[in-house]
Amino acid sequence: LFDVASYYGLEKREKEDYGQTLGTWGVGEGCYFVLPVLGPTTVRDSLGSVANIMGGDAWYNVTIANDTQYFNEADYYLSRVMSGVDFRAKNLESFDSLERTSLDLYSSVRSLYLQDRRKKIQNLDEITETLSDDDWEEVDAQ
Repeated sequence: LFDVASYYGLEKREKEDYGQTLGTWGVGEGCYFVLPVLGPTTVRDSLGSVANIMGGDAWYNVTIANDTQYFNEADYYLSRVMSGVDFRAKNLESFDSLERTSLDLYSSVRSLYLQDRRKKIQNLDEITETLSDDDWEEVDAQ
């Protein structure tokens, strides 16, 4: 009903996941791969996602673990898949632009994903620059 933390001056934190926790503990990211519908991930983040589902996902705990009469397990997994579809739909223009401007789409997505995960693990607020012309200045100078 009300936010007790902000009343006491505590700052709002970003949502964290078990993949970030494993990264903070020093677990390497492992190989990068793309899951159908769910999108890019690494071995570490995949293990973190399984841990999120098994122990920390509030949606799962409230609906499935408590055996409610209103939801079943298929509803949960459908919501997870649809969140991937929703993310893609919300970022369709960005994906199209990336596809048009990159020489190697797979490498570009991989690089952006890994940079984003590293920033989230380190809790940085930097923006990943994707369209920087700084590199061309070095070429022109030579």
